[in-house]
Order: sequence, then structure tokens, then C-alpha cells
Amino acid sequence: MYKDDSSKCVGWLNAYWAWDDSDRAWLYNSDNGRVYFWEFDGTNWIKTYWGYGKDHREIQREIEQPDALYPYDD
Repeated sequence: MYKDDSSKCVGWLNAYWAWDDSDRAWLYNSDNGRVYFWEFDGTNWIKTYWGYGKDHREIQREIEQPDALYPYDD
């Protein structure tokens, strides 16, 4: 369905995945703190960098991460 040739998601990194209520797929990489999401625009999956960790949003859109994205509470 989707292949991200620009990502290097290797087996030794701690990466966590979750889906939100709007059918966006989320990725949290706990090794570097980066958070991304993918959303389907009807034709393609679009990858967007959300920001750093739970609280450091770096996009203008008001999109909240799903709670299930994080394996533990800070």
C-alpha cells in the first residue's frame, strides 16, 4: 500500500506505530524523539513531520497524536 523509500527504519531503533481516529498512521521514534504521520489524500499517502516527542509540535495544523503512540507515560 505504501513504501517510504526516504526512511531508514531499521530493526535496532525503538519505533512505535499507532492509528488515530482519522485513519492517519503515526510513528514515534523514541531513539531520536521524532514524530511523523501519514495520511491518505484519496490517491497517495502523504508523510508529514509532526515534531519532537509528545509536546513539541512543529507544524501549524491542529492535529493531536493518538495516546496509544507512546509505550509509556512521561
